[in-house]
Parts: sequence; C-alpha cells; structure tokens
Amino acid sequence: CTACTENPNADTLGPVCASKSVDLIFIIDSSRSVRPREFEKMKLFITAIIGNLDIGPDATRVGLIKYGSTVHHEFSLATHRHKAEMVTAVEAMEPLATGTMTGLAIEYAMTVAFTEAEGARPARSRVPRIAIVVTDGRPQDQVRDVAERARRAGIEIYAIGVDRADPLSLRLIASEPADQHTYYVESFDVIEKLSTKFQDKFCGPDICALVAHGCEHRCVSGGGGTYTCRCDNGYELKEDGKSCRLVDPCALEGHGCEHECFGEGGVVRCRCMDGFVLDVDKKSCRIADPCTLGEHGCEHRCVSTPDSYFCKCDEGFVLNDDERTCSIADPCVRGDHRCEHHCVPKGGGAFECECNVGFALNDDRRTCRALGTAVARAQNNNNNASAFNNRFGIILPFESTAQKTSTSLAECRVSHTDLVFVIDSSKSITPENFELVKGFVGQIVGSLDVAPERSRVGLVQFSHRVHPEFPLGRHSNAAGVLGAVAALRYVGKGTSTGQALRHLALKSFSEGEGARAPSQNVTRVAVVFTDGRAQDNITEWASKLKEMDVTVYAVGIGKAVESELREIASDPDKDHFYYSTDFSAISRIAEKLKLRICAEEVKKSLSVSDPCHCEAALEFRKHVLSLIENLQQ
Repeated sequence: CTACTENPNADTLGPVCASKSVDLIFIIDSSRSVRPREFEKMKLFITAIIGNLDIGPDATRVGLIKYGSTVHHEFSLATHRHKAEMVTAVEAMEPLATGTMTGLAIEYAMTVAFTEAEGARPARSRVPRIAIVVTDGRPQDQVRDVAERARRAGIEIYAIGVDRADPLSLRLIASEPADQHTYYVESFDVIEKLSTKFQDKFCGPDICALVAHGCEHRCVSGGGGTYTCRCDNGYELKEDGKSCRLVDPCALEGHGCEHECFGEGGVVRCRCMDGFVLDVDKKSCRIADPCTLGEHGCEHRCVSTPDSYFCKCDEGFVLNDDERTCSIADPCVRGDHRCEHHCVPKGGGAFECECNVGFALNDDRRTCRALGTAVARAQNNNNNASAFNNRFGIILPFESTAQKTSTSLAECRVSHTDLVFVIDSSKSITPENFELVKGFVGQIVGSLDVAPERSRVGLVQFSHRVHPEFPLGRHSNAAGVLGAVAALRYVGKGTSTGQALRHLALKSFSEGEGARAPSQNVTRVAVVFTDGRAQDNITEWASKLKEMDVTVYAVGIGKAVESELREIASDPDKDHFYYSTDFSAISRIAEKLKLRICAEEVKKSLSVSDPCHCEAALEFRKHVLSLIENLQQ
C-alpha cells in the first residue's frame, strides 16, 4: 500500500500496513462492446487489486459479478479463501457478449451477492461493503434509483468508466462525494494503472508488524489495534492462542499421495481409487483393472492385460480400425440384406444375393424372377416422372427457375461428399453439453452412406488450440466414424476459432488427409460448431474457405456471436448459419442440416451446362436409376 505509517524501526520491519477487512464485490461490464482483448485487460486490473489484499475469511473477502443482458455470478464472497485460487478464477473468466444492464447488476449485488448466505459478514460486524462497477458504455436500464437504494443499504460504490462510458451515469452510480468515487480512463489499455488508486482505500495499519505478537505460524491484523494468531492448514491453535498443534497431516503440502490421503495418529496413509492399487512407494497408484473404470470405450468387451487393456468383439463381429467399435463379420446374419432367396457373404462386410435354380437376379440385385419372364417394374407412381421428382426433390437439368429445394434423405445414401466437422470444446461448452454436440454429429453422420467411394467424414476439435481427431481418409464406414465420435474427450479452456478455420483450409481438405481431388467433382462441406466469441481473428481464414469452393455451415449456441457466424458461413449466409440460445434446439438444427447437406450434393451432381448433351442425359439416367434402386431396397 502507498499511504502507510512508517515504523520507527523501518530498517528492520519495512512499511507498516495491511489490507483492511472488507467485503468487496467487482461488478464488471461483459457486454458485446467489450472486445476479447479489452476483457483480458479488465481481468489484469482485477488481479492487480486482489494482489494487494490480504485474502481470507477473517481479512478481505472478494466476489465477482459480470453482466451483459443478464447477470452472471462468477464467484461469491465465500467461494475462495486463498489469493492464488481467486486469481485463477478471474483469469479463467470468459465474456458474455450481450447487452449492458448495469442497473440489473447493481440490484443483484445488493439483494444477493452482499447477503450472509453468499458469504457477506453481518452488518453488526461493521465490516465495510464495497462495490467496484466497471463499464464501457451507456446503461440500457435505469441506474439512479437502484444505486441510491444500494448506497442506503450501506454499500460504498466506486464507478469506473472506460472509453464510451457515460459520465452522468457514472456519477449517478457512485457514492458521495462523487469526485472521490468516480474514475474515467480513455481505454482498457490503461485501466490497470487505476489499481494503485485503490491501495490507499483498502490499506490500514499492520499491528502484527508493530508488536511482538508471538504467533507460531501467522499473525492477522484486525481493527482497533488488535491482532489474531492463525495456524496453517492441518494445524489448530492451542489454548495459549499463539502456538499450533498438528491435527491433519494430509492438509500439509508434500504428503505425496496421488489419489487419497488419510491421517491416522499424525501419520500419513495413502489410498487409491477403485480400479487402482497402491504402488511399491505406498504413495502413487497404478491401474489394477482398466476395464472396471468404465472409460475404455469398448463397444462389446474389454479385456485387461498386466499394463493395459484391449477391446474384443462378440462372436460374429470383427473389430473396426478404431480398435473400439465392432462390425458384423457376416452381413447375412443381420437379416436386413433384403435378398429374396439367398444371401452369400463375400468378406469385408460385403455380400451378394443369389437365386434358386430356375430363377435369375433382377436389376435391383436383391429380388428374383423366373427365367423367361420380364423384370418386375417399380410401383406405378414411380414411373411418373413428375411424381418421382416431387417425392425426392430432384433438380432436373431441364427445369428452369422453379428448382426444388426439398431433398429426401434417400439421396444422401447415394451422395459423394467430403464432410468435415469442426467442433468447439472450450470451457464454456461444459462436459454435459459436449455430449449433446457428439450426438449432433452422430445425427448427421447417420444420414450418410459412409464409404471410400461415397461420403467421407473427418472431425477437428478446438479449444485454446486445434485437436485434429480423425481425417477424411481414416474411417471407411459409419460405424467407425460413430465409434470415434463416441470416444471424443472434452478439452475445456479457450476458443481459438480462427486457428481451427486455418487448419480446415490448409489441411482438412487436402488429399494427404483423405480428401478427393477437385477433378472428381466431390462436394466439400464443413460444419463449424461453436458456443462463444472467437478469441482470435477469423476473417482471413473464413474468406480463404469461401475461395476454396467449400460449403461452410456455421452453427452457434448460447453465447456465440451472430456476426461471427455470418462471417464464417458460406454465401448467402442466411442459408448457411444456424443459432439457438441454448442446447435444447441442437437436435432440430441437426435435422435441418442433414437436408441442407444433401441438397448441396444433389444440386452439384445434377447441374449441367447443357441438358441436351448426350453425356448429360446419360448422367441423369444413371442418377435416377440409382435412386430407384435405393427406393426398392
């Protein structure tokens, strides 16, 4: 602290000051106008103030509220007892990126954050209650009345305005005298310097530095020239009020137990969690049976080995390339082959249909006809071109402006698409919602015929960095893709959307990653899923993808920013981005995307420059026959 009374023996004791006992709440603007870099500067300002405080239940307690259109209680006065964990919590904060409801935030602080239930000390203790409000814009609600009620309730309010902040609103918020409770800085780049202004306000005489307190571990200065002795974790204060005795050796740093520690008679004993056993050093743990942990991901059976485990399939199944999921070894056993007479397995999951003596296989390669009879035709309504087109939404080459937009999922089964998912796995997603994202991916994959010559699927995960999970060329069937999706692990941390788009543009659609060459005329589609504002620049690589003939769908949930989604999405962006306020709509978005992705493929595969060319007519006939075959199946 800067304004401290110097000890006469300054050469030996130094400055005599310590932070006062205060209940302090930060109320910080997290609206859309506060950019990610500016939000980081505000976090530095908060941690600088915390660094000058004595944090603890009997010293200063700190809580934090961030607000936009709503109020988010980041942590209460009772949440953190130690400075280091409090600073970590501040550094992990992410912006809300919505409106500016400053009055609502002050109301919340008065009625919730400063209550005893949230860790505030009772009024009779006379511990000051202080709120520091930081904003960079004009409030979108009324602040005069609510700020006045908060001040009457005993809360001292400091108002800090940055850049576009309204000076009148700051004075309406702040306590009197307003000149001593209002601050303004031109930008977030200099807000950290304001932290020194608050040192004097939270600084008082350090009695422990003036007297021979005799505390064995720690001395805590109190009000009115008093002090209290405190013991470190694992100790309790003896009856003399100064010395300490050991009661819990596990609370001491360096006990060394990898999993669980138990103190018995002052002696440390280590214990391992279920599925682990204590190693020879009696402190670390090793896996006893990895299959009992439930995290192996084996679809059928898990088999333990001395050092690890492996997955095994039931009889009649074979292990896929992901070494987790299983496929039927004999496809004829499944009963869905649709062979009228006989199903003959051919290895690798393939099969062929055969007919009895005196019968021949029809063109559908499933049904049989007696020799000498004509091939059975499809249903009468399928012979009608108009009815067929209406049902499947085919875009005929010779149809003019009245092109159809609806697409049957049957067409997905014969599509040729390279599809890459780019999914957000940042801290704001949460592990529970990440499982919903995996289900979202699975819904779309389930509509595709995944095979090397049909649809190929890849997936990239991103948080503070990019995690390529599997490329387009990795899995040859849907079971392999879905198994790999099920095994995805939640990462947490930041939101580097720009880096993910860079990886998508430079690597995901390269032939080395399994993408087919442009000469093969395969539709390239990317689905980018995020729930928050990007913490890096997305413009360069979003533009690059538009130049690469990649159709990009942007899906945003919760705190995702609409302008960023539109920038990522292909043109016209209104047809290529989806947004919902919460994860409850994720399944409906997946259903819409399935049809959109199908439409992209059908449109590309059926578009020709001149429908009268012989090649165009042959290509169209081939496509229609393929759809008829699929319908009969």
